[in-house]
Amino acid sequence: MEISHENISGYGCIFKLRGYAEIKSFAIELIKTIADELMRRGARGIGHIKLHIEGKNEYLRADTIGLKYGVYIEGLISSSEEYITTINAISLGLRREDVEEIVHESIIKISKKHGLEIINHNF
Repeated sequence: MEISHENISGYGCIFKLRGYAEIKSFAIELIKTIADELMRRGARGIGHIKLHIEGKNEYLRADTIGLKYGVYIEGLISSSEEYITTINAISLGLRREDVEEIVHESIIKISKKHGLEIINHNF
């Protein structure tokens, strides 16, 4: 049951990326794209957007609680060919299905833009 005045919805997924790219810029652009699209489609706020990317022996974490707060980055991936990627987004004012659609569309768009192939995904 959804309660309209407390409509907090979230979605998370794990997928693998393949290819060579500047992962820090990919992570920042993905988070900003998701945040922009959540707000454009009517979210009243963002609880958080968290991204964790694992390379061969390195990791990168990125998160935001809204674009006006910026994107926090921790870690470094210097070079890898495959990346295990986990993302979680929580917003206020959208249905779960909308959040899921926005996350999927953003992953596809930004991965393609950065030359990364999405493999082993659940969407």
